[in-house]
Amino acid sequence: MEVKTKKHGKEIFINSKTVFENVNPLSKEKEDSLFENLMQKGLVYKEDDGVYLYFGIINKIYQSLTNYFRKKAISLEAEEISLPSLLNIKTLEQSDYIKNNSHICNYVVGGDRSDNSYSNVLNPAACQPLYKHLNKSGLDKAYTGQCKVYRTESQGYHELYRLREYTIREVVFVSNEDEVKKFKLKMIELVSEIIKELGLTGKIETASDIFFEDEFNTKAIFQLATESKLEASIKLNNNQSIAACSINMHDYYFS
Repeated sequence: MEVKTKKHGKEIFINSKTVFENVNPLSKEKEDSLFENLMQKGLVYKEDDGVYLYFGIINKIYQSLTNYFRKKAISLEAEEISLPSLLNIKTLEQSDYIKNNSHICNYVVGGDRSDNSYSNVLNPAACQPLYKHLNKSGLDKAYTGQCKVYRTESQGYHELYRLREYTIREVVFVSNEDEVKKFKLKMIELVSEIIKELGLTGKIETASDIFFEDEFNTKAIFQLATESKLEASIKLNNNQSIAACSINMHDYYFS
């Protein structure tokens, strides 16, 4: 990945940095017809654009991975919590999420409100409701939870790569700077372990949030330059890869 911006009229280019890479020569490449075959066999059903039902072996794989990721998160001595998929809109307003990302949010009108005012949002980032409660639970502690999240994608939806509804397993750790950096290294080790155990071809590299790259280029450059965002990219075939995980340092703010 390469991101460019302008400073004092000059273009600046920053390339991504790879911190881990695994190659499995025996891994089978995804066939272009795979998704179509899953639909034809009734293993995947479309409910709406970016929303699917899973049956048979696909559901078994989904459930197995769900349990696998849960065990990996708990191995970090993280307390498991239950995260909601429906948020009060004030929760997202407190972190300026609505202000910066209103275009990806799915709003909910409760009851028979004739004024169509929005009081709730389908969770676009699983960790959001946790932050405002951390001062009641204490810091220097890891938390993990899983929930469905919802985003309206401006780039549209494509098979199972880019969805409107999907599942996220979060691990959140808040502490002083040194402890957070140590925990980041633990996360890199854990994600590297997962990639190797599952026999995947992939890598962990510095990245930037995709919605920064046009409108908020400076933030994208910051993320790449400070390595505050790492992303696990899994190879599907010679032409495709998918972002399967991200490790983010949020510095002194909650987001």
